[in-house]
Amino acid sequence: MKISHTVRSILAYYWSALTRYDVHSPLLHDLVFRVIENKSRPVGYHFIEKVRREMREINTVVQSPDVGAGSMVSPRKSRTIGDIARTSPVAPDDGILFYHLTQFTKAESILELGTCLGISTSYFQLGNPSARIISIEGVPELVKQTRDNFEKLFPHQRRPKILEGTFEKQLSAALQELGKVDLVLVDGDHRFEAVVEAVEKIKPHLNREGMIILHDIHWSRDMERAWHNVQGDEEVSLSVDLYRLGILYYGASLREKQNVSLIPYYLKPWRIGLFASNQS
Repeated sequence: MKISHTVRSILAYYWSALTRYDVHSPLLHDLVFRVIENKSRPVGYHFIEKVRREMREINTVVQSPDVGAGSMVSPRKSRTIGDIARTSPVAPDDGILFYHLTQFTKAESILELGTCLGISTSYFQLGNPSARIISIEGVPELVKQTRDNFEKLFPHQRRPKILEGTFEKQLSAALQELGKVDLVLVDGDHRFEAVVEAVEKIKPHLNREGMIILHDIHWSRDMERAWHNVQGDEEVSLSVDLYRLGILYYGASLREKQNVSLIPYYLKPWRIGLFASNQS
């Protein structure tokens, strides 16, 4: 990610972002207070984070295939599990958000594109232990490590299923197996065409109130283009830009389409109830 792009994207996001005090739509209000700003940790939080810490010491070498837009932090094709565990999985705060979003949507079927080491997948499973989850990962060494992680984290309950292979090869099979999908995370291939194509393939399989999460939406100009493309879809009734990720809601419960950027209220303290805009 180029520094100039990072600075520009942060400033543009900050300038346009609303806070919790600007939100009045019942759905968006609930999403903010019950999910986005809900920092309560699930019961299994410490187990997942313990697994993350343990993986940072693993020196198994991983050869990354030449697909996607590469790593955000390293151009190397050869990295260790420890390197990846330190930089690539979702942050704990995002994992907590995924947990609460799973509970908020009452998701029974979840699809993930980009397993990495299964951290985000595990938070989804915590959100609903009975949910059917399929995650796709193209790197064999990561698949093996993730399956080991799931055995530790979910020894006596349903575990997420991993399909090994590229999104192009495995997405149709995953969608066919799940049937309808309540919640989707797209966090793998960061190329414009790949992101847009994946969302288009997933859309017909979304349940009525389905949501899609796109991770790293400001990582590159390509990802920003992809985000603006999919949020402009007339079938999207609500899009929420949290900078590090975006949420797309395809339900029909809103009177009019809303595209909003949200930022924690303490980063714009002058917005506290004084100059709030009306988002209904």
